[in-house]
Amino acid sequence: MGSLILANCLALVLHLNAVIGLAPDPQAQEGTVVSAGIGKLVMLDTGGKQQSFSVIATTKITVHGKPGKLEDLQPSHRIRVTTDAEGKLLIVSTIDRKEFPANTPLSQRFNEESPQIVSRLRECLGLMLRPSAAM
Repeated sequence: MGSLILANCLALVLHLNAVIGLAPDPQAQEGTVVSAGIGKLVMLDTGGKQQSFSVIATTKITVHGKPGKLEDLQPSHRIRVTTDAEGKLLIVSTIDRKEFPANTPLSQRFNEESPQIVSRLRECLGLMLRPSAAM
């Protein structure tokens, strides 16, 4: 019974997450590096479309959490790019999945990777487990 409540609550949280819009900024896109160098970045976005960006001196590049250069981006790196309203490339950063030791509890992994969802899930569970005033 408890796992059914948890599953329903998780489904509700994920639905609410989509409805109220915790989606990335519309000017942020994710994809995979096709090529990078000589002031140009080519990316294959998540929809399978190849996109090209001019990299300028003010573009901030982060590779594995550290400041990097365009040449540090390798083909197949997963990246997130952020552009301004005119399409100027502002930020390029690799998307690195956090690695946890094998004995790390699932709850800790989930909590560290998804704090907003965990917060909503706790809220939802609190509401579901709270005694009803009508009872």
